[in-house]
Amino acid sequence: MDDDLKAALATLAEIAPADTDGALATFQDRLKALETNWDEHQRILEMAAHAVGEPVEEPPSPRQPPSLERRAASKGIPTFWDALPGSGRKAVEEASTSILIRQGAFLMREHNRSSQVYVLLAGAVKVWAEQDGEIVILDVLGPGDLVGELEAVDGGTRQANVEALTPVQAIVLPADRFRTVLNADPEWVWAVAAVLAERLRDANELRIAHFPNDAERRLGTRLLRLFARFGTPAPEGDGTVVDLPVSQQDLGRWAGVGRRKVAQILADDRVRGSLSISRKSVGLRSLAVLDRLARRT
Repeated sequence: MDDDLKAALATLAEIAPADTDGALATFQDRLKALETNWDEHQRILEMAAHAVGEPVEEPPSPRQPPSLERRAASKGIPTFWDALPGSGRKAVEEASTSILIRQGAFLMREHNRSSQVYVLLAGAVKVWAEQDGEIVILDVLGPGDLVGELEAVDGGTRQANVEALTPVQAIVLPADRFRTVLNADPEWVWAVAAVLAERLRDANELRIAHFPNDAERRLGTRLLRLFARFGTPAPEGDGTVVDLPVSQQDLGRWAGVGRRKVAQILADDRVRGSLSISRKSVGLRSLAVLDRLARRT
């Protein structure tokens, strides 16, 4: 280990009792300046966490290495990072700070005013709101996705919570700096417009499936969205898997369907055996099953 890193770790150990999160965030600035691969990056973070007495979360799956140059498998769902030209990505990166967020932590909280915008690089977050004691999941976002864009545009309060489903790597910058960066080139603003347009189309599709009340279609479109963003080939080579802790209750909250109804749909002969949900993953043998549920075939 070079002398600079040794010194940084020693400083972290002194700061940690007062401000562990701040100490680790400061240390990430040092990492940002290093040209290291992901394994080396994680090794250094482990040393930093050890110095401050913090547990180290398991890094995001190696199937999704956290690289700004690798736009994370949007697979038909355009992300902000997909739509932003290379020069724009470089400008955003230079204006931002790289951070690691532990599983279960909140990037944003409903009804609060916050001035930060995130671009996710690895991991997944759940966007949800609470209404009359009931939880409503609005979306599940992953690598390349933009978080906090609405508040950056209109300066309003947060309309939803954003919670890390897994350990997350992201870049973050103040909303006013984000606007300044995008204003440098009108083409870059269209990247935000593309995100908003895609989310509006998805919201419209979900609303249409409420009239008439088509629970299967709503559940099918949510599952298609989940697999489009996060699906990877199953290790056994049989189908596709999403390595996220998404339960039947979560799917119901996302689709506007009760958990009992979700279980009933999944137990139907057309679905049973093709879709499996465990504590940490969702498995699928054929996308055709979801296409039928979503009324796309």
